[in-house]
Amino acid sequence: MTCSEPHRILVGYDGSRASRAALAWAEATARERNACLTVVTVMTPAWYGACWPGISIAPTGAELERAAAKLLHEAIDQLAPDLSVTSRILAGPVGAALAKAARCHDCDVIVLGRPRRALRPWPSPIERYLRRHCDIPVIPVTVPGQEAMSPAPAPEPSVPATIHPAI
Repeated sequence: MTCSEPHRILVGYDGSRASRAALAWAEATARERNACLTVVTVMTPAWYGACWPGISIAPTGAELERAAAKLLHEAIDQLAPDLSVTSRILAGPVGAALAKAARCHDCDVIVLGRPRRALRPWPSPIERYLRRHCDIPVIPVTVPGQEAMSPAPAPEPSVPATIHPAI
């Protein structure tokens, strides 16, 4: 499938359930609108502490890039074969990298996964950054089945409260 010029969708992908839901939504939308998909993963500095104090072990840049490429290839292999898909591995702060990729690829929309967090239902810092710094729509996609999740109600007190006048 060739993409129509005005329809380009950028998807931020990190392998999480929410990003897989975002990619599925973007795939369906791209097929419906004959659009191109650009799937992006952003490598951020990752440090792992070793068991010994004062020593830290970090993967090399090449190891991180291989892992990111594997992650993207596995995701793209699940998409329809007739869909026009490009992928990019970027580095740096996630919000800034996605905003720059959207500008460079002349995208019309950015699609992100939004994990449903019962105690924090507001947008993630990345989503807020993109809404402030991009002129195109940012569409958060929630994992199916988690849309109606709400905070647990406060437990009922087991002993009725009584009011005692102050003496």
